[in-house]
Amino acid sequence: RAVYSLEAELGKRIEFNGVDSTLVESALRRTENGGRLSPELFNSILTLSVCMSTIQSLVKSTYQSQKGSLKERLEPLLESVQDLSCCPQLRKDIRKIVDEDNNVRDHASQTLSKLRNQIRVLERRILSQVRSKGDTPTTHKGRVCLEIYSSDLPKYEKNFLLIGNAESGGMVYVEPASVISMNNNLMELRGQESAEIETICWKLSEKIYEELEELQRLFEVLIQLDVTVARARYTISVNGNWPQLVEPARQVGNEKFTVRLKQLRNPLLLWEERKAQFDSGSKKKKMKNKADKAKKPVPVDIFVEKGVSAIVITGPNTGGKTACMKALGIVSLMSRSGLGIPASGSVILPAFDNVYADIGDEQSLGNNLSTFSSHIKHIQNISEHCTKRSLILLDELGTGTDPVEGSALGTAIMKNFLERAFITISTTHFSHISSLKYVDSRVENAAVDFDPETLKPTYQIVWGASGQSNAFHIAKSLGLQGDILEAALEIAGEDAADSSSGSTDLASTLEDLKASINDSSFQVRRNLMQTRLMYENGSEALQSLRTQQLKDNQEKTQPRVHRLLEDSRLRVKEITKRESSANKKNSKLQKNSPALNSKMSKLVTKVQKKEKSKRDRGIKVKQMSQKSIAAGSTVFIPQFKKKAVVLSVLGSEMLVQMGTVKMKVRV
Repeated sequence: RAVYSLEAELGKRIEFNGVDSTLVESALRRTENGGRLSPELFNSILTLSVCMSTIQSLVKSTYQSQKGSLKERLEPLLESVQDLSCCPQLRKDIRKIVDEDNNVRDHASQTLSKLRNQIRVLERRILSQVRSKGDTPTTHKGRVCLEIYSSDLPKYEKNFLLIGNAESGGMVYVEPASVISMNNNLMELRGQESAEIETICWKLSEKIYEELEELQRLFEVLIQLDVTVARARYTISVNGNWPQLVEPARQVGNEKFTVRLKQLRNPLLLWEERKAQFDSGSKKKKMKNKADKAKKPVPVDIFVEKGVSAIVITGPNTGGKTACMKALGIVSLMSRSGLGIPASGSVILPAFDNVYADIGDEQSLGNNLSTFSSHIKHIQNISEHCTKRSLILLDELGTGTDPVEGSALGTAIMKNFLERAFITISTTHFSHISSLKYVDSRVENAAVDFDPETLKPTYQIVWGASGQSNAFHIAKSLGLQGDILEAALEIAGEDAADSSSGSTDLASTLEDLKASINDSSFQVRRNLMQTRLMYENGSEALQSLRTQQLKDNQEKTQPRVHRLLEDSRLRVKEITKRESSANKKNSKLQKNSPALNSKMSKLVTKVQKKEKSKRDRGIKVKQMSQKSIAAGSTVFIPQFKKKAVVLSVLGSEMLVQMGTVKMKVRV
């Protein structure tokens, strides 16, 4: 996520330009074994050091320039590179000795520089003498000579020495006698040059050996960064989201789902779409857009509620059952690999320990495996190794044998995996398997939708419903001959009439119940959405009304108390004033003034007690009302002017049901 923040949010890129991991690995291995490196391998070490130094500088400068949460997200990336030593002195040594073309530089040593100067001077002298013979000079095995036709050899017999045949037929190499001695000296100098280069490379290899441990660490961090960057860039390219991985035995707070994948795009189909876009780059724009539109994956929603351990997906062939199941398996593995998921919003996935799949037909004549036996062998193996933290994917469960026996076997397999795995998903055309939902609450049904008008699948998943195979529609869309379809429809009609006359068993009853539920599933979902909306609106209105009532009560009560206290104070003040005036006239009244003060204080206290008594009576009445209200009681809700049934009482609040709406209200 740190790399994602760096590249997606800040627009900066981590580059690995020029690093050849094969050459670097070979150089490190040869150094570890005490071998001598070639100039090419020296340059691979140099590129590694330069690359990691650049990455380290980029990460450090970016981290220091950020603040807040973004800076926190960059911390893991900083921790991985901040303590690395990128061997700056070794980089200087390599650059001093080896050039960009993998050649040892002349000034790598004084001896090498002197030898190469001598070689250049001697080569110029030899070339000058060979050119004086009137032909263009060439080299053969390091010796300067002439290349002539073999038919012209007699012309050069006296003053030339034949030293070899050219690879092209009819040509030979001849060396003028006047340059033989100089060529010998040249060969000797070149031998000394090679020996000096060997010595220089050994010395530089020793320096690399001294930094071997740090170089190995650099290479390990680079490999880790390369993988991390690839994951982040894939997530960016598919506009993905990072999943929240949850332990199967522990759920997230009040989260309703154990699997939440909204608008999931199948990663394999998404890759095929991108590949088609790249491949069609040379085609016309119109054809490109048409191809892209045809291959665009259809997003699907996969929501697995708490308590659901098995999902049975039904529907037509080519409708997307297997693709949906594969998508869940792939993203489960992607989440364990640190890849973002191509889905919208918050993504929640269990941390499966393993994903087991029995998908496709793997019959084998060599191993004497039929379609059915290959499925059974895989399922047996899965059953032996899966755990309560595993995801199991079973395609076309129960096929390859007699439909009645296959249906029964498929049902038994699903029941078995209910106890062995965390989530099991199967696709099937057998209605008996999908009927498990009505006898076990841990099983949920899903169907791929089919458009009866276009006679094509929509590739959308309808949760809680069972779908029809629509084999006739699919066969027609695939071009099956009309006479075959007509005969099939007649046979299907006769079989349906025969079966309907005697279908009085439990399976028939379950089928009727399932069909009824499927017919009403969409209406139920629509009503549920409306109910939720009404509940939310009602809750907001009720909260607003409570706030207003509390405010009104405070506004009404507080002024009244203040007014009474103010009146009392004014009356005490007035009486005290009168008493003071009377004291001047009558000493008797002066003696009674303490009694008058006491009387007025009692009056104020009486008023205050009266107000307190009213409040206490209100609280007592409220408490008595709470005690008298219990589950099953019928109460009146003034805000909605309707009666409601009390479901439970929670302190000063109670949960009531008014029609189909449930809400919390204060007593």
